[in-house]
Amino acid sequence: MLHDSKTIPQKGKARENKSWQAGWWDFQPLGERFLRPLEWSQSSIIFCAHPVQPLITARHFSSSKQFIISPPTHVVSAPTSYCPPSLISVAPSDDWLFAFFPGRHVEGMGVLWVRGPQIDNWTIKESWPIAHGAVPVAASWLGQAREWVSGITQGSTTRLPPRGPRPPVSDPTLLLVNQNQNITVCYLRQYVQSIRFLTCSTAQFTVTGEGQMPPADSSSTGIKQCFKAAIGLGYNEASVLIAMRSHYVPQPVNKSSHYNTIGPNLPEEIQSPSSIELRSMEWENWGEETVINLFEVQFLYNGERFGLSAEPLQPILGCGKPLIGLDFICLPPLLDVPDIPSPRRTNERPSFYLVSSYLDFENCNAPSIHTTACSDCLSDGSSPKSELVSHSITRLSTPGPLGRAWKIRMNASRSFTSGIVGYVLPPPVRSHLGQQDIIFTGILDTSGALPSAHTNIRRAPIGSTKVLNLADLTDHDEYEASPILCDVTRIGQDVPLNAVLSPNGVVLATISSSLWPLRTSVQSVPQIRALLDTPEHRLLPLAPSLAESIISGRASTDISHLLSLSSTPFEDTLETIYQADKILDDQSSDFSHSSTLGVLGTMVEIYRERAMAAKGSTSTEDLTARWKTAHELCSLVACNQAFDDCKEGDTYDLDAVWQLVSLSTWIVSLTESLLKECVMSSNLDSNDAEKGNNGSVSITSPPLDSPILLHISHPFFLDNFVMALSHVQKFCAYVKSLTARGETAQIALDITVDLINNSVFDISALIATLEQTRQELLSRIIRSLTQPSILTKATLFIKPHELVDGLGNLSIAPKKDTDKDVISKKSINGIVASMICSQCKGKTALANDLSIGGSVPLPWRAWEKKWAIRCICGGRWKNNTTVL
Repeated sequence: MLHDSKTIPQKGKARENKSWQAGWWDFQPLGERFLRPLEWSQSSIIFCAHPVQPLITARHFSSSKQFIISPPTHVVSAPTSYCPPSLISVAPSDDWLFAFFPGRHVEGMGVLWVRGPQIDNWTIKESWPIAHGAVPVAASWLGQAREWVSGITQGSTTRLPPRGPRPPVSDPTLLLVNQNQNITVCYLRQYVQSIRFLTCSTAQFTVTGEGQMPPADSSSTGIKQCFKAAIGLGYNEASVLIAMRSHYVPQPVNKSSHYNTIGPNLPEEIQSPSSIELRSMEWENWGEETVINLFEVQFLYNGERFGLSAEPLQPILGCGKPLIGLDFICLPPLLDVPDIPSPRRTNERPSFYLVSSYLDFENCNAPSIHTTACSDCLSDGSSPKSELVSHSITRLSTPGPLGRAWKIRMNASRSFTSGIVGYVLPPPVRSHLGQQDIIFTGILDTSGALPSAHTNIRRAPIGSTKVLNLADLTDHDEYEASPILCDVTRIGQDVPLNAVLSPNGVVLATISSSLWPLRTSVQSVPQIRALLDTPEHRLLPLAPSLAESIISGRASTDISHLLSLSSTPFEDTLETIYQADKILDDQSSDFSHSSTLGVLGTMVEIYRERAMAAKGSTSTEDLTARWKTAHELCSLVACNQAFDDCKEGDTYDLDAVWQLVSLSTWIVSLTESLLKECVMSSNLDSNDAEKGNNGSVSITSPPLDSPILLHISHPFFLDNFVMALSHVQKFCAYVKSLTARGETAQIALDITVDLINNSVFDISALIATLEQTRQELLSRIIRSLTQPSILTKATLFIKPHELVDGLGNLSIAPKKDTDKDVISKKSINGIVASMICSQCKGKTALANDLSIGGSVPLPWRAWEKKWAIRCICGGRWKNNTTVL
C-alpha cells in the first residue's frame, strides 16, 4: 500500500513526514483484474459488493445509511460456498438489477431482482446456476429509453436516437458476455413468468434461435477464457459490438491422475490423457492473447421466435501488454451546434471508439525489506508502466462482401510515466459544450506530498481526473482537471481503482481497493474553463444538467448536492435554478406542468439541505420558508387533482368525504398562514407611508419577498390557489345542502360547516378579490386581501384553543405539519409511516392504505395510486419503520 516516506530522525526531535511513495504492489489489483463492481442507478442508489460476504450493499446518495439487497435463500443458507458478487449491473430504467455470485467448489449463481415502489425494495425475480466456465464478465441492458440533452441555445432540448437494438416483445433484456466466449441473452417475454436464455458462440459465424444449443468449443490444447469484455451499443445502430480479450489456461487435472499411488515414473502409454495433453502444450502459449477480438451481434425476430447471430470482425493485433481496461465510447449523432469547429464535421465520423488500458509489471523490482522506508526506495523502472490506446470503429457506407463492413483504425497511444491509469469513463452527452469526442481518465500518482500536521487539511490529492481527446489522447485544453482526494489519515488504504459517474454526470464515485473496511467516496469531475456565453447571460454548467434530469425523470440528487454545498455561492444556486426553469419554460406546453413541479421538487431538496447546513445562522429561517413554500405549491396541485378525481359533475363522492375534509382543512390552514403574512406586510407598508408623510426619518420596509407570497404573485400558482379555494367552497356547500342520516354523517356535516362558518376569512369574498386583482401589483393585492370585509384580524393571530390553559396538549388541539401525512394531509400520530420521501423527507402511510380492501372509495384509491412510486414533490420513496 501507499506508505509514508520517513527520514532519519534528528537527535532529540523527530522530523515530520513530508511525502508518500507508492510501490508497484499498490496497483497489483489492476493487474490481477480483481476490481469490486460499482454501480450508480438513475434513482441515485450506489450499489457495491460486500467485502467478504455474498451480499450487495446499497445506499441512497448522499445518505450514509446502507441497506442490503437480499440474495437467494440457498446463498444465504451457505454463505461460505459463495464469494461476493463479481458483476453488478442495474438497468437504465432503474427497475431491474443483476448480479453474479461466484461459487467456491460449487456452481456460481446469477440473480435477477425487480424493484418495488420504494427504491430500497428489491425482490428476487429469478435465480439460476452458472457453470464455472460460463462466468459472465460483462453485462448490458437492451431497449434503453432515449436520452434527453439540452441544446446550445437557451431553451432548446433534443432527444437522442435509441441506442442498440430494441427487442419487440421482451422486457427486460440482458446481454451477457461469458468467460467461455459465448454470448447469452436473458429475457422475459411478455405474458411469460419465467426467464428465458438464448446463447450464441463467437468461435465462428453462428446463428442460433430459441431452443437451439450453441456449437461446442473445439479447443483441445487448453482452455481459452475471456477475462475482459466490453459491449458497445451505438446510436441508431441495430447491431451490438463486442470486444474481448482472452487468455489460455491449462485444463484442470484429474485428481486421480495427479496423485498417482503407484509412482510418478509410469510408462507414457499408461499415463492419463490429460497429462499427455498438458505435456504437449507449450508453456509459452499460456497466458494472454496478443489480440483483441471484435464481434458483431444481431438480434433476429420472425414474429414468433427470437434469434441471435454473432459474426467475428477484424481483430486488433499487436496488443501484447497486460490489459486492465476495455471500454467502448459510443458517439451520439451530431446535433445542431453551430460555430463550433470539430474534426468530426469534415472527416469520416466514427461510430465507436474502443479505449484499452494496459499496465506492465515486467520491470518492477521486488520490494526490499527495510526497518524504515526511505524516500528513494523506488528506483527508476520499479513502478509499473501504464499505457492508453484508442481505436476508432467506423461503419462503412458501402457494405462489404458479407453485407456489413466496419473500418477499424488505431488512432493514438499514450504512455504515462508519472502516473497510473486507474479508470476510464465515458462522459455524459453535453451538446451545450460542443459535443467533443472526449473521455474522463483517472490518473493515480505514484508519489506526493503530505499536508503538514499543523494545518486543518483533511483530504489530500492522490491523483486527478483528466479529460483526454479521443482522437489523439492528448489533454483537452478547455477542461480543468479535477483532483482525486483521499482522507489524509487513510492515504495508502483507499486507492481508488474503480469509478462510476453519477446519473447526471456531475460527480463520480470511487471505491477503495482495501479489503476492509469498504469505502466509497464522491469526487468532482473536470469542468470546462470557459463556459459558453449566450447573448442574454452566462450559462452555468449545472443548469442544462438540471433541465435534462427533470425532463428525463432522473433523480437530481447529485445536482442538488452540489448546489446545496456551502462552498457554492447562493447566488449561483438561484441562477442555476432560474436558468434550468427557463430552459424548460421555453419548451412546448407538453412539459410546462410536469417540469414546473420538477423544478419545485428540486428547490425543496436544495433549500432543505442548505437550511440544515446553515442551522443557527440568520439564513436558516429564510431557507426553511423557501422549501416549505415550494412543498406547499406541489401539495396544492395534488389536492386539486384529488378534488377533480372525486368530483361527479357538480357534486362530490360522499364515500370520500373524510379524505376531502382532511384536504379542505389543510387548504384553510395554508390560507390563514398566507393571510397572516399579508397582514404583516400591509402593516409595514402603511407604517412606512405614514412616517414618510410626516417628514420623519422612515425605516425602509423590507421588500415583499416572503416565499409564501408566491401563492398570489405567480400566475400559475395563483390559478392553483384559487382553484383549491373554489373546490373547498363547492365541497362544503354541497355537504351543507345534504341531510345527515346518521351519526357519522352528522359529524362530517358539522365539521364541514364549522370549517367555513367559523373561519377567520370569507372564502367567497377572498376568491372574488383574487380574481379581480389578478393583474394588479402584489402590494395592491395584499391591501385588498386584508380588508375587514374579507378577514377578521383579531382571530387570525389568536386561536380560541390558545386561550385555554392546557388545551394545546390535548388530542383535540390542531396537529403540527410534522404529524400529517404528506399525501393525504391527515394526522398519522401513532401510525407507522410505511414510506419516507428521499427528497422532502415527508412521511406517509400510503402503502398501508393501499393494502386495505374495498373500504376506500375507488376515485380516492385511484388518486392515491398516482403517488405509489413518487411523492408529490417528485422524490422517490424509501422504506420507513419509524413510529411517529
